[in-house]
Amino acid sequence: MNCRKAFYVTKKGITIEAWFTDTIPISNGPADFHGLPGLILKIESPYLTIEANKISFISERVIK
Repeated sequence: MNCRKAFYVTKKGITIEAWFTDTIPISNGPADFHGLPGLILKIESPYLTIEANKISFISERVIK
């Protein structure tokens, strides 16, 4: 997927790098990370890395 990079610097001066895709227009991500204009697929900081390793699309089901 095509991704874009965003940075956030915390009050303690820690830089967090986020990779997100606006191909999936859901403003969400792992743990407490959210708020970007697309799904966050990777978060990286000096202390933590969270990365999606698979994305599956499930067809819609109609509830009757």
